[in-house]
Amino acid sequence: MSKEHVLVCLSSSETNRKVISSAAHMASVHGAAFSALFVETAAFRAHADDRMLKQLSRNRSYAAEKGAHVETIYGDNVACQIAEYARQIGASMIILGSSPQRSFFGIRGKNMAERIMSEGPDINLYVVPLRPAHTASYHFKWLLREPMPYRWQDILITVGLLGAATAVGLLFGAADMGDSNIIPLYILVVLAISVLTSSPIYGISASILSVFVFNWFFTEPKYTLRVIDNAYFVTFLVMFVSALLTSSLTVRLKDYARHAAQNSYRTKVLLDTSQLLQQVSDNEAIAGVTAAQIAKLSEKCVVVYLAENDTLKAPKSYPSDQKPDPGCFSEIDREAAHWAWVNRRRAGAGTAVYPSARMLYLSIRIRDHAYGVIGIDESETEMDAFLLSLLLSIMDECAMAMENEKNVQEKEKTEEAARNQKFRADLLRSISHDLRTPLTSIYGNASILETQENLSEEEKKQMYSDIAADSMWLIEVVQNLLAITRLESGEVMLHKQAELMDEVIDEAMKHLDRDGKNHHISVHCSDDILMAKMDARLMVEVIVNLVNNAIKYTQNGSDITIQAWKEKKKIWVSVADNGPGMSDEQKENAFKMFYTGSNQVADARRSLGIGLSLCQSILTVHDGTISVQDNHPCGTVFTFALPAEEVNIHEQ
Repeated sequence: MSKEHVLVCLSSSETNRKVISSAAHMASVHGAAFSALFVETAAFRAHADDRMLKQLSRNRSYAAEKGAHVETIYGDNVACQIAEYARQIGASMIILGSSPQRSFFGIRGKNMAERIMSEGPDINLYVVPLRPAHTASYHFKWLLREPMPYRWQDILITVGLLGAATAVGLLFGAADMGDSNIIPLYILVVLAISVLTSSPIYGISASILSVFVFNWFFTEPKYTLRVIDNAYFVTFLVMFVSALLTSSLTVRLKDYARHAAQNSYRTKVLLDTSQLLQQVSDNEAIAGVTAAQIAKLSEKCVVVYLAENDTLKAPKSYPSDQKPDPGCFSEIDREAAHWAWVNRRRAGAGTAVYPSARMLYLSIRIRDHAYGVIGIDESETEMDAFLLSLLLSIMDECAMAMENEKNVQEKEKTEEAARNQKFRADLLRSISHDLRTPLTSIYGNASILETQENLSEEEKKQMYSDIAADSMWLIEVVQNLLAITRLESGEVMLHKQAELMDEVIDEAMKHLDRDGKNHHISVHCSDDILMAKMDARLMVEVIVNLVNNAIKYTQNGSDITIQAWKEKKKIWVSVADNGPGMSDEQKENAFKMFYTGSNQVADARRSLGIGLSLCQSILTVHDGTISVQDNHPCGTVFTFALPAEEVNIHEQ
């Protein structure tokens, strides 16, 4: 079963607050989603005064405080726009206030509810009864408002074009071209005035004036307003109606073009914001991009409070290159921001909650989770409906980006937990499998030595040797495990200083496996000063692991060569052998912990491969690299590199 959705219709009436309250209560009772819609018509834009605009803003804010998603759309067929929007959002209920009955010569027309029902008969519609005296009505009182909307440029355009049309008409009259060519000329001028002026009042005024000017200059008796031929009254009526319709249609087309441009601009801004948000990955950066976009669009100061650990962090202001007014961080503004975050609703300037605050606070929320609060300075001018709708859309993009970031982090945590679980499973499996054999060998040899008294000295010596070898292998495994764990967790404190690589290699040669005497090991260092910044103790361990690895996986009598040289500001060290070599798969996985293959490339006699992984970890914390290649004609070469340390020689 789909969730209910309640849509309330907004207006500039004071009684609209009662409609919003009823709709919010209905949405709460049904557990429904809640939206509020205002349809802005050309008539409203032309006729609405400051009182109506402020009341509309209060009604929008009240709807948002009640939890509604507020939207503004544009069109002249209000009923059709409401029904179409309801279908788009899946509204199951429409709530509106009662509207006055329209009549023409005593014949009652359809009211708003009836017209909506005819457009969307499948939607439940509820009408909240209101007192007729308080319903919104324009009538013609806008014509009497003071001051009249005027600009000197528009007045000059109107008078100039009418004068030009009259001059051309007089030329037509002198050429005896007839009145039929002069009337379209005035209609064309009214059209031009409607296009070039900023208010429809000029087009309407031009329609009226054109009739009087035509009567004064072109009808008998000329230069008077008297009319001898009654047929001219029909001409005047047709001329006036034609000019008025032309003016009205032109104004409407201008409005449509303006709204199309606004929608195009809104789409571009949202697309730019979405692209910018895709380029950042943490909540701080996401909030910064959002606040910067809002500050650029609104040209106002913007403050961001991000939530962390069930509290709001210290605020940050945008644009970052401008110093905000201290009033933006007053105690009442902080309380308003905290209230907006806790209640997931707007607060501050222009709302009923902390109205004395300097800023309007909007929560960055998606569903029931709020990631923070964004405040917009409303101390100088209030945002219009279009800008507020655009900013709310940007806020939704911001909340969605933060939600996606949260999901990514949770996914990474889940994957990390799975990797850790696999790591522990591999570790336990490898240890249980590989440690069992040496422990069994140690236990068996110790038991024989304890119980068998007739053993020869040669047999006892061999058993002691086996116990020592197995014990040493266990010690190396435990040491390597501890070392790599501490390195990857960052617990190892590095003591880096400039060291000569040939001295480090010489020290490593003293700690090789005792089986090294069965191989030919040689060291070749170039004549250059091979100095690098390193922790000598850890670097000795790298070389020992690499050489011991070659000792254990090559036949007795094999050649193992250690070379060191300087090239391209790096110190290079290689450990090469002429043993059986490694397959491509083994080379690819050689530095992975616990890797096993048909011929294990491990650091011990069995399959527990951690020595090479330890070497890689040590070199990583030294900003170095390590790789493995084939040795020709046979064998393997392990090569690592460290950044060379500059050597300054001061001669005296």
